[in-house]
Amino acid sequence: MVHSVDGCTTSKNVEALDELDFVWDASGFSGYQPDEDKWMMRYHELVSYKKNNEHGDCNVRQRHSSLGRWVAEQRQSYKKGKLTAERTQLLNNIGFQWVLTTSRKKKMYIMLFLLFRFILNKSK
Repeated sequence: MVHSVDGCTTSKNVEALDELDFVWDASGFSGYQPDEDKWMMRYHELVSYKKNNEHGDCNVRQRHSSLGRWVAEQRQSYKKGKLTAERTQLLNNIGFQWVLTTSRKKKMYIMLFLLFRFILNKSK
């Protein structure tokens, strides 16, 4: 039997890999997680984040963690209509914010701008 991962695996390569006890199906290993398991693991991580962060929200910064990137991916999937109704409902149940009105970064720039303008006016 020829296993084809890339569409061009030869019988000779398969035999060589079999001799090395190559594992063709990794689903039995603890590191393997089907998509649903991975998604639920991230969801529970987000629930914990919301419970423990000072703002009490689900707005994880994307650049700071893989959870932040996952949150951004959920927003994109939702926007494209690719997030299942079940997943959408789970996120809605924890108060997930689908559209961020003003990013923290933008708020920071606005505050810096106002501070700078205040300092300039004071020096006149």
